[in-house]
Amino acid sequence: MLTGRRFMLMSPTVAVDVRRDILILPVGSILTVTSGTSAEKGMIEVTWGDRKLAMFGSDLTERGEENFQNFYPPPGFQIHKKFANYCRTILTPPSSAELQHPSASLK
Repeated sequence: MLTGRRFMLMSPTVAVDVRRDILILPVGSILTVTSGTSAEKGMIEVTWGDRKLAMFGSDLTERGEENFQNFYPPPGFQIHKKFANYCRTILTPPSSAELQHPSASLK
């Protein structure tokens, strides 16, 4: 059973939100399994940040890595600060407020 387990996606993966909008979750997204079943047949419930989503369990186990805490860069590896900030920005799921008023976050 996957309930309570956390995974980091290693490749883009499809999920569906409560409004049945299809999302493509980016590489590096951290998902927590909240239920082994979903309202949709054959799917499980997960959370991504504060969003509740449904996806196929096989997608999660095939495209996700459960032991992602053990992923360390090799010795001497350095990442450019601007790239790290960019990754942090794109991998952070949008908040519920941003989803309700997407034009408010446009600049």
